[in-house]
Formats: sequence, structure tokens, C-alpha cells
Amino acid sequence: MASSAEPRFLRVWRLCKRAHSAFDGEGSRLAGGRWNRRGTRMIYTSGSLSLAALEILVHCEPSLLPADLVAIPADSFARVSARLRDPAEIAKIRKDLPIYIFVGDKDPINQDLELLKPLVARYRDAGLKDLEVKVYPGGRHEMLNETNRAEVVANLTAWLERVAG
Repeated sequence: MASSAEPRFLRVWRLCKRAHSAFDGEGSRLAGGRWNRRGTRMIYTSGSLSLAALEILVHCEPSLLPADLVAIPADSFARVSARLRDPAEIAKIRKDLPIYIFVGDKDPINQDLELLKPLVARYRDAGLKDLEVKVYPGGRHEMLNETNRAEVVANLTAWLERVAG
């Protein structure tokens, strides 16, 4: 397993029309999507090219697929993880900003918590005052879609009510 000092990156795939910017989130901002409301930018990616194709095909008849559909690979976490390893970037975070991290301990993307542990340590070392971390045993990547969804939502709702007053 990779050490926390050398995080492994995940290649993700994005399918979109050639004429569109692949990573600006404008389409989801205008139309909304499965995971976001209109007005919120969201970029949908998949862990494999076949899954990216499947995600489109379940929502569109093959005969209606755009002729200029392109597959674009991207190495995720590269920019974000670099910023989250940079003490100067973490120092920019308000010390009183409430942060809630919820994750499954079997999430393959965060390598069974190996990527979470150093992030939490950096936040604590930076003096963030309101950091709550909730780890769900057996949970994987999409905790809001796990079998214990009601528990996850209840915990998140309780946190939001606490910080929103």
C-alpha cells in the first residue's frame, strides 16, 4: 500500500461533447443533475471508461448520443492533494470554519483512510477549531448511498443544525 507521503492518484474519465469545456461544470450549473441542483457546478467523472459510458447510456438512447462525444482521462486529486499538503494553503483556511468530514473506512479512493489521516493531522496542526471527522465502518466511497444512508444523513443533518444554529 502507498504511504500517506506518496498518495496514489486515480485516473478518472469524463465523457462530454467536444465543443464543451470538459471541466468547467457549466452544463450541470445550467441544467442540474443527479447529484446537484441547478446553479451548482459539478463535474461528473467515472473510475473507468466503461463506467463513464454506462452512466450516459442509462440516461440516453444510443441513437441519441452526440456524434462529437469524446472521452477525456484525468488524474484526480493531483491539484487538490498538492494544495492540501501545502501548509501555506492550509493556513489560508479560517481557524473558525466548521469542517465536517465523513468517510467510509473501506473507501478505495482514500485508500482505507491512508489519505484521510494526514489531512486531518494537517488541519489539526493548523489550529482549525471546529473539525469533526466521522468514519463509518465498512463504508465505501459514496456514504450517502450506502445501506446506512439514514444514519449518515442524520449525522450530517445534526452537524449542519449545530453549525447553522
